Amino acid sequence: MDYEGELAIIIKEKMTHVSEDQALNFVLGYSCFNDVTERVMASKDPFLLTLSKSFDTFGPFGPFMATGLDPDNLELKTYLNGRIMQQDNTKNCVFNAKKILSFISRYITLFPGDVVITGTPKGIAPMEIDDVVEVEIDGIGKLSNQLLAAQP
Repeated sequence: MDYEGELAIIIKEKMTHVSEDQALNFVLGYSCFNDVTERVMASKDPFLLTLSKSFDTFGPFGPFMATGLDPDNLELKTYLNGRIMQQDNTKNCVFNAKKILSFISRYITLFPGDVVITGTPKGIAPMEIDDVVEVEIDGIGKLSNQLLAAQP
């Protein structure tokens, strides 16, 4: 399983067919997100990508929601057991927040409380049992989670 530090965008009101210039008006706030991915499954069959990111306990986010931030200019860092593994600014994402939200809203209606994630910078790597992953974004805080063995 790999970690992927990402920015989470929390939706505040129903959003459908929204233009890029209006997209941020539908945002309640932002948070840190660890897009945990079961990479072996995802690499075997691209149709399994959604499933490989959707197991119970995958996708932790928090610890807070921040408002009044520019989603396209935030420093993001991901640590694995205290060692920095990812460090980049959201301004370097392939698509900006407005484009992502507008695109999704053309095909999927977003509702209050929905969470949209923006993609991860280079530096993803596998996690081992007991590893601690921290995703830190300026102005939001630091999300910390530990990979534990599954309980029967």
